[in-house]
Amino acid sequence: MIKPFNRLNLDCSCLGNHEIEIGIDHGAKMIKETNFPWVLSNLLDLAQNSKPLCDTLPFKILEA
Repeated sequence: MIKPFNRLNLDCSCLGNHEIEIGIDHGAKMIKETNFPWVLSNLLDLAQNSKPLCDTLPFKILEA
């Protein structure tokens, strides 16, 4: 699904259970292959200084 999502020119996406159901490491690898930012603010990785899971952003401001 990475190629189709990359072609959609998304502004951002929110990390959900389907991105990490195979495993957090697999989800992080898939996210790095996308061309848009990911947002997640309610799951923190304590091993990574409490950054959001999978190196996602805690928020994204979009101007319309």
